[in-house]
Amino acid sequence: MADHITQVFIDNAWDPRNHKAILNLCLGFGVDKIYLYHSYNYYERETYEKMDDIEVEDVTDLALFHQQKSEDGFQFIAADFDENAQKICDFTFPEKSMVVFGAEKLGISPEVKELCDHIIYIPMVGLVQSFNISVSVGIFCYEIFKQRNK
Repeated sequence: MADHITQVFIDNAWDPRNHKAILNLCLGFGVDKIYLYHSYNYYERETYEKMDDIEVEDVTDLALFHQQKSEDGFQFIAADFDENAQKICDFTFPEKSMVVFGAEKLGISPEVKELCDHIIYIPMVGLVQSFNISVSVGIFCYEIFKQRNK
């Protein structure tokens, strides 16, 4: 389905083990591009440069990036939870989806979250309130893949 484009935006994630898992998941589920935004966390850029099959780009000007992507028709979807969030299983992903994932421990930064059009969460049971970023990327990418390949 050439009309459907999925891109991933990583907000301040720093753990290189997560980077490699995110790359593999994005490749496996057909993500077109990964964007990295780092306003406060150090990260090892080289962990994202070991695969040639997916384009990875740094975002340095968040406002300009958001404006350009919005003008291109992308909707920003935060993988997060708040009182207005929808369950992932009840959400229909738009044709152009920019799925936003936050840093280990801190989640999506307020400056990034306020730019998102939708907030979507993964329903859970028990004491666990969030998954590791790479697990969340996998669940979101699988759900998008499933919806687009019915």
